Amino acid sequence: AVPSLIIIFLFLGSGDDLNLGKSLFDYYRNFYFDGLFFRIRSFFVLDNYFLYDKHFGELIALVFFLFVIGFIFWGIVVRGDNKSNGLQKHVKIPLNLALSCSLFCYLFLPVNIPIHTHMQQRFSVLSLLSMIIIASRIVPRKMPRGAYFLMCLVCFLHFGLWAQCFKDFEQRNKSFTKELFPDPSTGGRLVGLIYDYSFRRFASYIHFPNYYIVWRQGIAATVITQCHFGALRLKQNGGYLPYYYEWVGINGTFNPDYLDMDYLLVRGQMPASHRKHLKDDFIVSKREGAWSLYKKLDKKDSEDKPS
Repeated sequence: AVPSLIIIFLFLGSGDDLNLGKSLFDYYRNFYFDGLFFRIRSFFVLDNYFLYDKHFGELIALVFFLFVIGFIFWGIVVRGDNKSNGLQKHVKIPLNLALSCSLFCYLFLPVNIPIHTHMQQRFSVLSLLSMIIIASRIVPRKMPRGAYFLMCLVCFLHFGLWAQCFKDFEQRNKSFTKELFPDPSTGGRLVGLIYDYSFRRFASYIHFPNYYIVWRQGIAATVITQCHFGALRLKQNGGYLPYYYEWVGINGTFNPDYLDMDYLLVRGQMPASHRKHLKDDFIVSKREGAWSLYKKLDKKDSEDKPS
């Protein structure tokens, strides 16, 4: 629990723009218990539920989770009083520590720590990995052949489902290439408006504007420099980047500062309430599948544009 408490309280009362301690106090007092049931329920499916859409994905994820838990219980029951089949002390202590710390962080960290984004969700996979290692250590060394066959079958099935998921994602995004982005030599700045943000219920597209940085070495508003848990900070001379709202597809927030940007990378249908902000200052420069690149017109081009 100590690492968890350190993460929670390390930055208490710090920050230039907000009081993190007050935010955490308000969260635990007003919101934590309301979302506790959903947090516990999500733990069993969080790491695999987006293999398929809707409830079938949750069912698949639950099967994989129960498979791991089943081997743990089987190892405990079969082991009985035979300590030779159990965890040795030099292995038991670090494994139990890893599992307890990751579970504690998952259960008690806020869903969204201000300026530190969604840290709590990261600990579900660490908990599951700890359980897998524990299961591998406590199951009997001699098992029926059917048990070996079942383990191999589930592992290959898990690998195959993930491989198919990545392959499907690759096929659906073949048109998303670096040619979609503008030439960075012009010094244009880009920000994303990702309305259609999900692939199989997972928010896969909200960080795609970062490819302008990776592929073109351009300047883009990105959440990477907004989250203070990392080492990257924004350092730009002679320009300004607005706050990037990656969840515009959910909360519908349009940042007026986007109008000062040179390019808007849009995925999905832009609502009419957002389109009216653009007026006649932006035109669609490129379009590929669900993606559209809006380019800001300079004053001369805007005046010459036919009404």
